[in-house]
Amino acid sequence: MDMMKLVQEYNDKLKNNSNDISCLLFALQVPSICSRIEFPKTDENTGRADEGKLYRSDGRPYDANMYKAWLRKHYDAFEDIYYGALSLNSFCDNLYALRNQVTHEGVLMASKNKFYFTERNNAMCVGEFVFIPMKRLCEDMFRAAYHMLYNRHEYINITLFRDMVIPSEIYRRISNDVASLYDSFWDNRSEEDNDLIVIYEHIIFDNQNMKDDIDKFFSENPDAVFEIWDFGSKYGHILGAEKFIHQEYDEQKSSVCLDLKRPTDVLRLNKEQYERMLQVAEELEEFSNTHPFDITKYVKE
Repeated sequence: MDMMKLVQEYNDKLKNNSNDISCLLFALQVPSICSRIEFPKTDENTGRADEGKLYRSDGRPYDANMYKAWLRKHYDAFEDIYYGALSLNSFCDNLYALRNQVTHEGVLMASKNKFYFTERNNAMCVGEFVFIPMKRLCEDMFRAAYHMLYNRHEYINITLFRDMVIPSEIYRRISNDVASLYDSFWDNRSEEDNDLIVIYEHIIFDNQNMKDDIDKFFSENPDAVFEIWDFGSKYGHILGAEKFIHQEYDEQKSSVCLDLKRPTDVLRLNKEQYERMLQVAEELEEFSNTHPFDITKYVKE
Protein backbone atom coordinates (compact mmCIF):
# COMPACT_ATOMS: atom_id res chain seq x y z
CA MET A 1 0.00 0.00 0.00
CA ASP A 2 1.46 3.38 -0.95
CA MET A 3 1.19 6.83 0.60
CA MET A 4 -1.07 8.23 -2.14
CA LYS A 5 -3.62 5.50 -1.47
CA LEU A 6 -3.49 6.18 2.26
CA VAL A 7 -4.15 9.89 1.72
CA GLN A 8 -7.03 9.04 -0.60
CA GLU A 9 -8.50 6.61 1.94
CA TYR A 10 -8.50 9.29 4.63
CA ASN A 11 -10.10 11.72 2.18
CA ASP A 12 -12.83 9.17 1.40
CA LYS A 13 -13.33 8.55 5.10
CA LEU A 14 -13.82 12.28 5.61
CA LYS A 15 -16.70 12.30 3.11
CA ASN A 16 -18.66 9.94 5.34
CA ASN A 17 -17.93 11.80 8.58
CA SER A 18 -16.86 15.41 8.28
CA ASN A 19 -15.91 15.55 11.97
CA ASP A 20 -13.86 12.37 12.08
CA ILE A 21 -11.11 13.10 14.61
CA SER A 22 -8.86 10.38 13.15
CA CYS A 23 -8.82 12.32 9.86
CA LEU A 24 -7.74 15.47 11.68
CA LEU A 25 -5.03 13.60 13.57
CA PHE A 26 -3.62 12.30 10.30
CA ALA A 27 -4.02 15.65 8.53
CA LEU A 28 -1.98 17.38 11.22
CA GLN A 29 0.87 14.89 10.65
CA VAL A 30 0.89 15.34 6.87
CA PRO A 31 3.43 18.23 6.78
CA SER A 32 5.88 16.21 8.90
CA ILE A 33 5.52 13.21 6.59
CA CYS A 34 5.54 15.06 3.28
CA SER A 35 8.37 17.42 4.16
CA ARG A 36 10.71 14.46 4.62
CA ILE A 37 9.74 13.29 1.14
CA GLU A 38 9.94 16.65 -0.56
CA PHE A 39 12.99 18.07 1.24
CA PRO A 40 15.80 15.50 1.35
CA LYS A 41 18.97 16.45 3.21
CA THR A 42 21.43 18.60 1.25
CA ASP A 43 24.44 20.72 2.14
CA GLU A 44 22.31 23.84 1.67
CA ASN A 45 19.57 22.86 4.12
CA THR A 46 21.89 21.47 6.80
CA GLY A 47 22.99 23.60 9.73
CA ARG A 48 21.47 25.42 12.68
CA ALA A 49 17.76 25.50 13.46
CA ASP A 50 17.79 29.22 14.22
CA GLU A 51 19.12 29.82 10.71
CA GLY A 52 16.08 28.09 9.24
CA LYS A 53 17.95 24.96 8.25
CA LEU A 54 16.03 21.71 7.98
CA TYR A 55 18.60 19.14 9.09
CA ARG A 56 21.27 18.70 11.71
CA SER A 57 24.69 17.63 10.55
CA ASP A 58 24.00 14.07 11.76
CA GLY A 59 20.99 13.87 9.43
CA ARG A 60 18.22 14.29 11.99
CA PRO A 61 15.54 16.76 10.87
CA TYR A 62 14.36 19.85 12.72
CA ASP A 63 10.71 18.90 12.80
CA ALA A 64 9.32 22.39 13.39
CA ASN A 65 11.34 23.88 10.52
CA MET A 66 10.43 21.00 8.20
CA TYR A 67 6.74 21.24 9.06
CA LYS A 68 6.53 24.99 8.49
CA ALA A 69 8.69 24.92 5.35
CA TRP A 70 6.30 22.46 3.74
CA LEU A 71 3.27 24.58 4.65
CA ARG A 72 4.95 27.70 3.25
CA LYS A 73 5.79 25.95 -0.01
CA HIS A 74 2.17 24.86 -0.42
CA TYR A 75 0.64 28.04 0.98
CA ASP A 76 -1.87 28.36 -1.86
CA ALA A 77 -3.60 25.17 -0.70
CA PHE A 78 -4.48 26.84 2.59
CA GLU A 79 -5.34 30.39 1.60
CA ASP A 80 -9.05 29.67 2.06
CA ILE A 81 -8.26 29.10 5.75
CA TYR A 82 -5.90 31.84 6.86
CA TYR A 83 -6.21 34.63 4.27
CA GLY A 84 -7.43 37.85 5.88
CA ALA A 85 -6.87 36.62 9.43
CA LEU A 86 -3.30 35.40 9.76
CA SER A 87 -0.06 36.03 7.97
CA LEU A 88 1.46 32.98 6.31
CA ASN A 89 4.13 32.68 9.02
CA SER A 90 1.53 33.02 11.76
CA PHE A 91 -0.59 30.35 10.10
CA CYS A 92 2.40 27.99 9.98
CA ASP A 93 3.36 28.69 13.60
CA ASN A 94 -0.16 28.21 14.92
CA LEU A 95 -0.91 25.09 12.92
CA TYR A 96 2.32 23.51 14.16
CA ALA A 97 1.35 24.48 17.70
CA LEU A 98 -2.07 22.86 17.18
CA ARG A 99 -0.45 19.71 15.87
CA ASN A 100 1.78 19.48 18.98
CA GLN A 101 -1.12 20.29 21.29
CA VAL A 102 -3.30 17.54 19.83
CA THR A 103 -0.47 15.00 19.49
CA HIS A 104 1.25 15.47 22.84
CA GLU A 105 -1.50 16.82 25.09
CA GLY A 106 -4.62 15.34 23.53
CA VAL A 107 -6.28 18.78 23.59
CA LEU A 108 -8.10 19.93 20.46
CA MET A 109 -9.38 23.37 21.38
CA ALA A 110 -8.12 25.53 24.26
CA SER A 111 -8.06 29.23 25.09
CA LYS A 112 -4.58 29.61 23.56
CA ASN A 113 -5.76 28.31 20.16
CA LYS A 114 -6.04 30.34 16.99
CA PHE A 115 -8.08 27.64 15.26
CA TYR A 116 -11.58 26.67 16.33
CA PHE A 117 -13.55 24.00 14.54
CA THR A 118 -17.19 24.52 13.65
CA GLU A 119 -20.18 22.49 12.51
CA ARG A 120 -21.27 22.20 8.89
CA ASN A 121 -19.76 24.92 6.67
CA ASN A 122 -19.69 27.68 9.29
CA ALA A 123 -16.53 29.73 8.76
CA MET A 124 -15.29 33.21 9.61
CA CYS A 125 -12.29 35.15 10.87
CA VAL A 126 -12.40 37.38 13.94
CA GLY A 127 -9.16 39.26 14.32
CA GLU A 128 -6.50 36.57 14.25
CA PHE A 129 -8.89 33.81 15.25
CA VAL A 130 -10.02 31.38 12.56
CA PHE A 131 -13.30 29.47 12.79
CA ILE A 132 -13.46 26.70 10.20
CA PRO A 133 -15.06 23.31 9.61
CA MET A 134 -12.68 20.50 10.49
CA LYS A 135 -13.40 19.03 7.09
CA ARG A 136 -11.94 22.06 5.28
CA LEU A 137 -8.57 21.86 6.99
CA CYS A 138 -8.39 18.11 6.37
CA GLU A 139 -9.44 18.40 2.72
CA ASP A 140 -6.89 21.13 2.04
CA MET A 141 -4.14 19.10 3.69
CA PHE A 142 -5.00 15.89 1.87
CA ARG A 143 -5.25 17.70 -1.47
CA ALA A 144 -1.85 19.33 -1.04
CA ALA A 145 -0.27 16.02 -0.05
CA TYR A 146 -1.87 14.09 -2.90
CA HIS A 147 -0.82 16.64 -5.54
CA MET A 148 2.71 16.78 -4.20
CA LEU A 149 3.06 13.01 -4.32
CA TYR A 150 1.41 12.77 -7.74
CA ASN A 151 3.56 15.50 -9.29
CA ARG A 152 6.74 13.95 -7.92
CA HIS A 153 5.66 10.49 -9.10
CA GLU A 154 6.30 9.29 -5.57
CA TYR A 155 4.91 5.84 -4.87
CA ILE A 156 6.10 5.31 -1.33
CA ASN A 157 4.99 2.06 0.21
CA ILE A 158 3.80 2.43 3.78
CA THR A 159 3.43 -1.33 4.23
CA LEU A 160 4.98 -4.37 2.60
CA PHE A 161 1.52 -5.59 1.66
CA ARG A 162 -1.38 -4.46 -0.49
CA ASP A 163 -3.42 -3.33 2.49
CA MET A 164 -2.83 -1.84 5.92
CA VAL A 165 -2.77 -5.25 7.60
CA ILE A 166 -1.15 -8.60 6.83
CA PRO A 167 -3.63 -10.79 4.92
CA SER A 168 -4.86 -13.80 6.89
CA GLU A 169 -3.45 -16.30 4.41
CA ILE A 170 0.03 -14.79 4.73
CA TYR A 171 -0.23 -14.67 8.51
CA ARG A 172 -1.16 -18.37 8.51
CA ARG A 173 1.85 -19.16 6.36
CA ILE A 174 4.14 -17.22 8.70
CA SER A 175 2.63 -18.92 11.75
CA ASN A 176 2.95 -22.39 10.23
CA ASP A 177 6.52 -21.78 9.06
CA VAL A 178 7.61 -20.46 12.46
CA ALA A 179 5.96 -23.42 14.21
CA SER A 180 7.69 -25.87 11.85
CA LEU A 181 11.03 -24.17 12.33
CA TYR A 182 10.94 -24.25 16.12
CA ASP A 183 9.47 -27.75 16.14
CA SER A 184 12.74 -28.81 14.53
CA PHE A 185 14.57 -27.31 17.50
CA TRP A 186 12.37 -28.96 20.14
CA ASP A 187 12.10 -32.36 18.42
CA ASN A 188 15.35 -33.55 19.98
CA ARG A 189 14.71 -32.08 23.41
CA SER A 190 12.70 -33.29 26.35
CA GLU A 191 9.51 -31.89 27.81
CA GLU A 192 11.56 -30.88 30.83
CA ASP A 193 13.76 -28.75 28.58
CA ASN A 194 10.62 -27.04 27.32
CA ASP A 195 9.46 -26.40 30.90
CA LEU A 196 12.87 -25.03 31.84
CA ILE A 197 12.91 -22.53 28.97
CA VAL A 198 9.43 -21.30 29.96
CA ILE A 199 10.69 -20.80 33.52
CA TYR A 200 13.79 -19.05 32.15
CA GLU A 201 11.64 -16.63 30.17
CA HIS A 202 9.58 -15.84 33.26
CA ILE A 203 12.43 -15.18 35.70
CA ILE A 204 15.70 -14.53 33.86
CA PHE A 205 15.15 -13.49 30.22
CA ASP A 206 14.85 -9.76 31.00
CA ASN A 207 16.09 -9.88 34.60
CA GLN A 208 19.86 -10.09 34.87
CA ASN A 209 19.68 -9.45 38.62
CA MET A 210 17.78 -12.70 39.12
CA LYS A 211 20.43 -14.64 37.22
CA ASP A 212 23.15 -13.01 39.33
CA ASP A 213 21.27 -13.96 42.52
CA ILE A 214 20.87 -17.60 41.44
CA ASP A 215 24.52 -17.81 40.31
CA LYS A 216 25.60 -16.51 43.71
CA PHE A 217 23.28 -18.91 45.53
CA PHE A 218 24.71 -21.99 43.81
CA SER A 219 28.30 -20.79 44.09
CA GLU A 220 27.82 -20.65 47.87
CA ASN A 221 25.44 -23.63 48.15
CA PRO A 222 26.19 -26.06 45.31
CA ASP A 223 24.19 -28.91 46.89
CA ALA A 224 21.18 -26.84 47.93
CA VAL A 225 17.87 -26.19 46.15
CA PHE A 226 16.93 -22.71 44.99
CA GLU A 227 13.35 -21.74 45.84
CA ILE A 228 10.90 -19.02 44.83
CA TRP A 229 7.75 -19.05 46.94
CA ASP A 230 4.52 -17.48 45.59
CA PHE A 231 5.97 -17.95 42.12
CA GLY A 232 2.74 -17.37 40.23
CA SER A 233 1.85 -14.11 41.96
CA LYS A 234 5.38 -12.81 41.42
CA TYR A 235 6.22 -14.00 37.92
CA GLY A 236 3.01 -15.30 36.38
CA HIS A 237 1.47 -18.75 36.48
CA ILE A 238 2.88 -21.53 34.30
CA LEU A 239 0.72 -24.44 33.21
CA GLY A 240 2.43 -27.76 33.67
CA ALA A 241 6.07 -27.82 34.78
CA GLU A 242 5.02 -29.99 37.73
CA LYS A 243 8.53 -31.31 38.14
CA PHE A 244 9.76 -27.83 39.06
CA ILE A 245 6.70 -26.02 40.44
CA HIS A 246 4.80 -27.49 43.39
CA GLN A 247 1.82 -26.54 45.54
CA GLU A 248 2.77 -26.21 49.22
CA TYR A 249 1.68 -24.48 52.39
CA ASP A 250 4.00 -22.58 54.73
CA GLU A 251 2.91 -19.33 56.34
CA GLN A 252 6.51 -18.56 57.31
CA LYS A 253 7.66 -18.52 53.69
CA SER A 254 4.55 -17.42 51.79
CA SER A 255 2.45 -14.27 52.02
CA VAL A 256 -0.22 -16.06 49.95
CA CYS A 257 -0.47 -18.81 52.56
CA LEU A 258 -0.42 -16.30 55.41
CA ASP A 259 -3.02 -13.92 53.96
CA LEU A 260 -5.29 -16.25 52.00
CA LYS A 261 -4.88 -19.46 53.99
CA ARG A 262 -4.35 -21.57 50.91
CA PRO A 263 -1.42 -23.40 49.28
CA THR A 264 0.87 -21.52 46.96
CA ASP A 265 3.15 -22.47 44.07
CA VAL A 266 6.85 -22.93 44.77
CA LEU A 267 9.59 -23.11 42.14
CA ARG A 268 12.46 -25.41 43.05
CA LEU A 269 15.63 -25.89 41.02
CA ASN A 270 18.81 -27.73 41.90
CA LYS A 271 22.14 -26.73 40.40
CA GLU A 272 22.03 -29.35 37.65
CA GLN A 273 18.56 -28.25 36.56
CA TYR A 274 19.58 -24.58 36.63
CA GLU A 275 22.65 -25.23 34.50
CA ARG A 276 20.54 -27.23 32.05
CA MET A 277 18.11 -24.32 31.85
CA LEU A 278 20.93 -21.93 30.95
CA GLN A 279 22.29 -24.38 28.37
CA VAL A 280 18.92 -24.75 26.63
CA ALA A 281 18.44 -20.98 26.66
CA GLU A 282 21.85 -20.50 25.04
CA GLU A 283 21.13 -23.14 22.41
CA LEU A 284 17.75 -21.58 21.63
CA GLU A 285 19.32 -18.15 21.24
CA GLU A 286 21.96 -19.54 18.90
CA PHE A 287 19.27 -21.34 16.88
CA SER A 288 17.24 -18.13 16.58
CA ASN A 289 20.31 -16.16 15.50
CA THR A 290 21.20 -18.69 12.81
CA HIS A 291 17.59 -18.84 11.56
CA PRO A 292 16.55 -15.17 11.38
CA PHE A 293 13.00 -14.38 10.39
CA ASP A 294 12.73 -12.91 6.88
CA ILE A 295 9.44 -11.09 6.26
CA THR A 296 10.35 -10.34 2.64
CA LYS A 297 9.81 -13.95 1.55
CA TYR A 298 6.10 -13.46 2.20
CA VAL A 299 5.78 -10.25 0.23
CA LYS A 300 4.42 -10.44 -3.28
CA GLU A 301 6.27 -8.33 -5.78
